[in-house]
Amino acid sequence: LLAEVLGMPLPLGELSAWVQARPGAGALVEPDDRGRPRRVRESGWLLTYYYGESATLPSRLDASLDGVLRLRLFMESWEALP
Repeated sequence: LLAEVLGMPLPLGELSAWVQARPGAGALVEPDDRGRPRRVRESGWLLTYYYGESATLPSRLDASLDGVLRLRLFMESWEALP
């Protein structure tokens, strides 16, 4: 349904890893000064990560597909699953 509304498919299978800044094996990764992914190109998408001062997981993810579709996700907090 989401692909129908947007007019293009969303990589929902990859989204969980992307949100956690875990790019796939074939991704092109530009790290920040602490070695965390800063910019990633994967599956035609450009992912840009923003981190808090001491965070290991991102607080924001901007994702764009060829400048046609842009997503911005904000993560207020992270919790470990049981």
